[in-house]
Formats: sequence, structure tokens, C-alpha cells
Amino acid sequence: MIRTLTELTVMAEGLVTYARNRKKEDYVADLNLHDILSYITTEFDIPLTASARPLITGGPVSLSRAIRNLIDNATRYATGVSVSLSATDTEAIICVDDEGPGINDELPGNIFSPFVRGEQSRSSTTGGHGPGLTITQEIIHAHAGTIALTNKAEMG
Repeated sequence: MIRTLTELTVMAEGLVTYARNRKKEDYVADLNLHDILSYITTEFDIPLTASARPLITGGPVSLSRAIRNLIDNATRYATGVSVSLSATDTEAIICVDDEGPGINDELPGNIFSPFVRGEQSRSSTTGGHGPGLTITQEIIHAHAGTIALTNKAEMG
């Protein structure tokens, strides 16, 4: 019963966070995407490979939050996490790669729905409860970007 109440509390806190963060960020700025990624990957102590230093315009707080959430999920549920940054004439491409178990084949389309968990156990220590990937997707879409989760042939 206590575990269920704890899970409900975490879910309720996730809903409040989700509702609060649906508001637009107060400001946008010119951002060096390499600098943002460098800071976050250093924080997580994971490698960053960059073949470009793209400049974009966006919300520094929200964009950092989206990137941090993706990296946090990767480091929480997988090993061998790395990040790469590249660019074309029209887009910047960030890839968060890992050597984890991958995502259940039925989930990739639904994983961005609030409270869907990639890890299906009932343990509150092994799976999230909140709308993290939903918020991440909304932030990336607000920056005119796209996000996709794909499984590698081997794993991750």
C-alpha cells in the first residue's frame, strides 16, 4: 500500500510539472548547440563527438532540459552512452546512443505519451512515472525539431 501511495505521489508530481512546463519559455536566444551539449555531457561524464558547432535560436532552459532528459534516461537505463552532434545546411542532429536493452517494439510510437514507461516492471526504482519524454518531445517540436527513438540491430 505504501509503495502504491509513493507511486501515486510521484505520478501526481509529474502531472504538476507537466502542466507547469507547458507554458512557453520567457525568452529565446542564439545558442551554440555544441556548448550546450558539451556542458551536459561533462555533467553526466559521457563522451561527446561533434563534427559541427551549429548555432540555433531557441529557449536555452527548455532545450537544455529536453537534452538532459534524453541523456538522463539513457544513463539510467543503459550502459555505453555517448552523444554525437552533426549538422547539415538546414538542421542540427543530436544522437544519444547507448548499449541498453532497447525499447519494446510495441512502444516507440507510444513512448512519448505521458506516463508510458519503457521499462515495464512495477518497481519505482527501475522505471519512470512522469511525463519526461512527452515534455521532451513538446520542447523539441516547439524548436521546429523532430525526435525519434529507434533500436539498433544489436541492442540499445
